[in-house]
Amino acid sequence: MKMSKFMMILTIAASVVVMACDIYDDGVPAKSVRSEFRSMYPDAKDVEWDREGVNWSVSFEIGKYPDVREYEALYDSKGVWIMTETEMLLSEVPDEIKNYLEASQEYGTLPHLDRDVEYYKTPTGDFYRFELRRNGQEIEVDVTSDGKVSQARRDIF
Repeated sequence: MKMSKFMMILTIAASVVVMACDIYDDGVPAKSVRSEFRSMYPDAKDVEWDREGVNWSVSFEIGKYPDVREYEALYDSKGVWIMTETEMLLSEVPDEIKNYLEASQEYGTLPHLDRDVEYYKTPTGDFYRFELRRNGQEIEVDVTSDGKVSQARRDIF
């Protein structure tokens, strides 16, 4: 009887180990994805991968205390980089970008909802996403480094 309890415990322990391995394997992207990430962000720390549909999202940090910044990047299943996002203080946004927003007739006078701004890097260009208030509603406005100002498209990110 004692042997059967031992075998049952051993079987349960082995099953837990196998399930943990399966979870770990499912939670880590293909080598091509990890390789592309490491080539783009060799100094990344506290790296955490998550599956987002067919894509891979990776959260990480770069920098040393007190200047650590958090990032999130998105890659497709083959390792092709889609975009990287980070937050920054409104005071960190380049004056040129703030001037583009202020010069916009449609958005220039709207109040900011937050002191943070999202900064996106993509293969087709970079932009800053501001949260503004218009007629009591929150809107998001994107500003590119070449001065294009437009309401954010939610289907992109």
